[in-house]
Amino acid sequence: MLPFRKNKRGFTLIEMIFVLAIIAILASIAIPYFEGIKNETKLTRVETELAMLKNSLESYYQFKGQFPSNISTDLQATTPKILSKILADPFKTDGSTNPATYGYEPGDVWYVIYSKGLDPISKNWTLETIGGQLSIKKNSGCLNVIDSNLPITE
Repeated sequence: MLPFRKNKRGFTLIEMIFVLAIIAILASIAIPYFEGIKNETKLTRVETELAMLKNSLESYYQFKGQFPSNISTDLQATTPKILSKILADPFKTDGSTNPATYGYEPGDVWYVIYSKGLDPISKNWTLETIGGQLSIKKNSGCLNVIDSNLPITE
């Protein structure tokens, strides 16, 4: 029989399980936090890109006297070129390899550009006329990111 060793080396199975349990608990706390940061980053990107699109639409209107019928092609095809690439909505996926573009609805003198955002409904708002003036009304719980030259009401 081997003599009992006083100077043991390594960790016991219980110690290893305890350490793994602590790591699992910390990971379960940290992962949702980082998902939230990821969504905040996407929202910041959307807000910045919608501001760029809004400026591009205003430039197109100044140049052509009307808003484009399609933001994916018209802003790139015009001379001078207003947008160098198609901006893709990070929240919207259409299941294809084509970039999922931002939503766009043009009128004669108005436009609405929007992102699905964190909303499960891709278009959770409506156009309505109040006192003879067109405006955008966000539906209850709307989390779409919207930019427009029309007033937006909650």
